[in-house]
Amino acid sequence: PINGEVALRARDGLFEIERANLRTPATQLDASGQFSVERDESNLQLNLASSDAAELQRVLFSTGLFNDVEDWLDKGKVELAGKVAFNGTVRGRLKEPSVEGRASLDSLIMNGRELGSLAAQISTTPDELRITDGRLTERDGGGVQFALNYPLREGLSNASVTATLERADAGNLAAALSALNPRLAQFGDVESEVSGNVRITGIPDAMSGNAELRFGRGIIGGEPFESILAQATFNGSIVNLDSVVA
Repeated sequence: PINGEVALRARDGLFEIERANLRTPATQLDASGQFSVERDESNLQLNLASSDAAELQRVLFSTGLFNDVEDWLDKGKVELAGKVAFNGTVRGRLKEPSVEGRASLDSLIMNGRELGSLAAQISTTPDELRITDGRLTERDGGGVQFALNYPLREGLSNASVTATLERADAGNLAAALSALNPRLAQFGDVESEVSGNVRITGIPDAMSGNAELRFGRGIIGGEPFESILAQATFNGSIVNLDSVVA
């Protein structure tokens, strides 16, 4: 159930919020500003905090306002869990909003792998999801600093990712990349910590970029190894291993 107070003034399809405080057992939402479903005049300030990201995800997607984001999460096999917070703005038509703000999440899951906690600056338009100043922190202290651009329209190959890794879980990295492009799962399962840099544009079919990764002791494809230094380039839909030093 949703409880709280909402006071609005409406004129010609534009709604001005005088007071909006909504809550469920797990979630609190405070909103101010104005919005319109059809007109490009929305300007909302949102403060959101929840102890159950999965509940919040269900509530938001049930409104029908975030269908493109919902489709992207489903396609990438992305799940949200634990506490979540967002402070930011919603502009434009609510049917196709632009959202910008700071978000944090206790647990990000991709392809069934728990990647860690997430904090990032997020910007979405009807055409694109953009994440900057992203920080993924794993439970053991390793993690990834990253930026991501991802198109929300079908048929585009202009997703991009840049990342700096520091003792990150290589298996988690493989799961995340294969969710963006199944071709990137071609090297099999990996159990290791990895540090280095990744820069890829044009995902999935017009890729360009490179990666330099240093793997600590681990297992790849069922075979143990002491350490690996790998350099790769991305060209079109092909990933080339330029150098591997074990």
